[in-house]
Amino acid sequence: MINIFLNFGYALLALAVLTILLHFLLVYPRNLSKTQWKKIDYLWIALTAFGLIGSTNSVRVMYNKNQISLYDHSIPFQYHYLRSFLTSDGSKTVCLEYVRDRLSPPDFDSIVADQTRSCEWSKKMYQLTSVVDAANYAAIDTTKIPALKTKDNVWFRDMLISIIHEYNKQVKEKADLQDGFTDETATMVLFYTPLLLIIGLAIRITKVSGELRHEIQTKKSRRLVDVSAVNSSTPRDS
Repeated sequence: MINIFLNFGYALLALAVLTILLHFLLVYPRNLSKTQWKKIDYLWIALTAFGLIGSTNSVRVMYNKNQISLYDHSIPFQYHYLRSFLTSDGSKTVCLEYVRDRLSPPDFDSIVADQTRSCEWSKKMYQLTSVVDAANYAAIDTTKIPALKTKDNVWFRDMLISIIHEYNKQVKEKADLQDGFTDETATMVLFYTPLLLIIGLAIRITKVSGELRHEIQTKKSRRLVDVSAVNSSTPRDS
């Protein structure tokens, strides 16, 4: 229903049908007076003005609908991308088993301790992100992200936090677009805006036809008057 008048073919058909109907109602068989046609100007100008004003909102409505549709796909992708690095047993990226051997570096214990801290941190991140409901994908509370002091896994920590910030950004932008935006609003704008323009144009075209008919009738009347005047001035044979 919303997209009927957004289709050029349907809009053109509606304009043609309404114009023909108005011609039969206002022009044929009985034409409106010139004064009445002047009053009609107020009607078609008002309808067209409302339609043009509404058309600016229709652009915003269509943009919002498209953006929300994009976020409906990108937000779940962003969340599952984040979760792909996390498991209940810790991330496989940092939760590794280390065995000392003769080739181990001198700071082996420090490296293992760093990896252990990073592994425990990833488990906490898994719990933090698990509270997100896949039905609505709410924002993740960044204030609850645990601190992690690491030397070897700074990239891992920063990467996950960056993904979370991007995810939260998209969630907020989608919420801002949805604020005050409903399907009823979209229906009102996308349906009635072009309808008002179509009605206004149909009335304007009909007005032109009505005024042309007045001109034709006026010329015919003048010809009849001229012919009558000529006939009356021509002397008759006795």
